[in-house]
Amino acid sequence: MTLFLNNDDVQRVLTMELTVEVLDRSYRGLATGETVCRPRIDVRIPTSDPGKTYQWGTM
Repeated sequence: MTLFLNNDDVQRVLTMELTVEVLDRSYRGLATGETVCRPRIDVRIPTSDPGKTYQWGTM
């Protein structure tokens, strides 16, 4: 089952202070090789209309 979160849900549990702290920890881990970062991957799917495509991205 998928849980969808909206901006209000996130704002109730994620403060700016916590966000900065976790980002700092994450970037320090990248610098020391203790963490990894998977890049965004986009899949573009053509449609019957040559001017339009579907795009699905994951991060």
